[in-house]
Amino acid sequence: MHGYVNKPNPDLKAEESISYELGWRHNSVVTSSEIAVFYSDYDNFIERQQVSGSFIPMVDPAVFQSVNIGKATIKGIEFSNRLIWDGFMPIEGFSSRIAAAYTEGEDGNNDPLNSVNPWNVVAGLNYDSVNNWGTTFNLRYTAAKDRNDINGDDILPISSATVLDLIAYYKPIKNLTLRAGIFNVTDEEYYNWNDVNGQTTENKDLTEPGRNWSVTAKYEF
Repeated sequence: MHGYVNKPNPDLKAEESISYELGWRHNSVVTSSEIAVFYSDYDNFIERQQVSGSFIPMVDPAVFQSVNIGKATIKGIEFSNRLIWDGFMPIEGFSSRIAAAYTEGEDGNNDPLNSVNPWNVVAGLNYDSVNNWGTTFNLRYTAAKDRNDINGDDILPISSATVLDLIAYYKPIKNLTLRAGIFNVTDEEYYNWNDVNGQTTENKDLTEPGRNWSVTAKYEF
């Protein structure tokens, strides 16, 4: 047991919002890109908060509940791109992709919203051979959730994290794909903010998986 429980809130009011979004999209034979900026005003904003308890399992577990906090504002920007490298490389089959998201939010008192995740970026380099095999190298970076981004002096911040994954596949026959991957190659110890939001003491049980691997076989009929 992690020392916390979730409790329903029968008095929860419906959340209302007015949102604005401006975006741009481009597609061609070798590349596709998207960028969007957004801004949202909320009334009766719903946020998951610790309402009681102290994270002591079986004795005094922390109680989390979705509550209305009144007015709030969330704004941010998102970007993604995919590029086929065939026109730039002597070997065909290379491609890359990148996606990034930055969001910030404040409540009606100009205090930060704890439900807003740190900014992040995901980048990948792929190679797909004409001989029915390929590899993918993925990098995921998540920024820190610093003290000045958190509403509550007791809530623990988290550090930034860089996670590397390596995946390969092979198609020995039609409709059969064999896939193997090593995930979190550098064995990074890190947290997902959604899993530890509200924690006042460090809990190693909530860290994301360390270095791990998988092997799968997929046959399509």
